[in-house]
Amino acid sequence: MGIIVLLGLLIFVAWGIWLIINKIKKAIITTKSKSNISEMNKYFGMMKYFKMEKVQFSIGRNSIADECLAIDDHNKLICILEARNDFIKEKVYKYEVLNSSEIVENGEILLLVIFNDTSNSVYKFNFMAFGGDELSRNNSFYKKYREITRDWHGILSVIIERNEEERLIANGQHQTVPSNPY
Repeated sequence: MGIIVLLGLLIFVAWGIWLIINKIKKAIITTKSKSNISEMNKYFGMMKYFKMEKVQFSIGRNSIADECLAIDDHNKLICILEARNDFIKEKVYKYEVLNSSEIVENGEILLLVIFNDTSNSVYKFNFMAFGGDELSRNNSFYKKYREITRDWHGILSVIIERNEEERLIANGQHQTVPSNPY
């Protein structure tokens, strides 16, 4: 009987330690994410040529917000910032090099964005605030972040369609669709 009580007490203490460690880990992740977001926002403030109209932060390595995707529709630019070891890496693309956008759902929701760029063509954005935690598709948080991802996919799809129309017009291949006479 004493061994069972001792074993139960040991399990309870181990569970308590695990709970405390996870709370500390989440606090560290939250603090680092907030710091990265603050730094990226400051960086945007210093970019004189980029007029940020829409921005979304992405969860990356170790469930920390360390990337963001932003759009400047006025100058037709897409900016990607990555917070890496106390510095911000910036990559700005013109709309016309945006090649494709795709949503991938496999326990998390990813927006796959592909640019026509040999140095770094593929970016994966995870807009879910829970990083790698797998949620049910019926979960309200999952639905919220799926909508955010779909919104961004829609914006990028419109940019891709505009690019295609501009290419067709430039090549003299654009055809107007006749209006419905009925």
